[in-house]
Amino acid sequence: MNQEPSYNQWLEIDKKKFLQNVSDLKELLGTDIAAVVKGNGYGHGMFEATQLFYEAGIRHFCTYHAHAALGMKRKFPDCRWIAMGPVRREEFAQYFQEGVELFVWDADFLEVLNEAAAQSEHKAKVHLELETGMYRTGIPAELACQKIKEWTELKSLDICGVCTHFSGADEEDNLERIDHQLKVWNKAKATLTPFLMEEVLWHGESSSAAVYLKERAFTIARMGILMYGFFPSEWSRQQWPGKSNRPAPAIRLKARICGYNHLPKGKHTGYGAVYKADSDTPTAIIPVGYADGFPRNLSHQWAVKSGQQLLHTLGRINMNMTVFQQAKQKRQEDEEITVIDSTPPYDWYEAGEKSGRFIYEILTCLPHSLPKVIK
Repeated sequence: MNQEPSYNQWLEIDKKKFLQNVSDLKELLGTDIAAVVKGNGYGHGMFEATQLFYEAGIRHFCTYHAHAALGMKRKFPDCRWIAMGPVRREEFAQYFQEGVELFVWDADFLEVLNEAAAQSEHKAKVHLELETGMYRTGIPAELACQKIKEWTELKSLDICGVCTHFSGADEEDNLERIDHQLKVWNKAKATLTPFLMEEVLWHGESSSAAVYLKERAFTIARMGILMYGFFPSEWSRQQWPGKSNRPAPAIRLKARICGYNHLPKGKHTGYGAVYKADSDTPTAIIPVGYADGFPRNLSHQWAVKSGQQLLHTLGRINMNMTVFQQAKQKRQEDEEITVIDSTPPYDWYEAGEKSGRFIYEILTCLPHSLPKVIK
């Protein structure tokens, strides 16, 4: 990772703030944490985010795609890597061999994995995902309780964890459903515990559930967006119960001015006739657009930052370019501009609200190719 940016556009990650977020969450939870790095590390970069989490002492990680878990396992071999998504049968052997742990949400699939692992020299490491009331993926909790003795006798399976997923504790009108899920979970856990090894991981604490739930019914918290300093909703943010500071975003989308121009009075800039200058307007250009994670829907309602000065965008945000009003005092090309900030105004939350995207979407739509600079 280049510590001195020489890019035209990049994501800047505040290392100190990122690590402080992890520390604050550890203080709140009092348990180990499994960091979810799917969605390219929520836009932060899977490798870059993992490296920072590793520095903060995190050794458990979750991805969605199994191939991503495998690749990261090779980069961070002393960590546990758990794949939450589906796997293809022709890929089983490499996951078994390299110790990637797999979610299983279909009871019949356990038999498939056991048979495949029996033909190799390595066990299949699995996490049983229980259906507790989300009704998306999961083995019905009642069925798991009935079958657990049989499953523990499968010689080529290693049950490393039991988990569930909550149906949205960031929405106040959904909390009754969350409370019911927790009751189902606790009942199933009590039944399953005598059949499993003491070191098995019990996890289900999502970002929103970690904030909402007062009862710690898990041995490890499996958390995504909050690990990066973002709350799933404003309601969830207001529920933060810790004495320490609430986690806060640690990234900025930045760019360098690549040129200047002049927009005459009565003329339009960019595609279409959507912006007409009321007066002669000096303009500046940055090489950032919707292909770089700057939503097109922010056209006409966004301002970038030159230091503390706000400079309003003009015309439509293009694929790789945006025009904005020039600063009062023209400065040199190559000047750094903050396109989306970590703090208001014109921060990530506001970008999501104004563009009609919720915060998960705006982060995970940041392109993999966007350089990441940790400072």
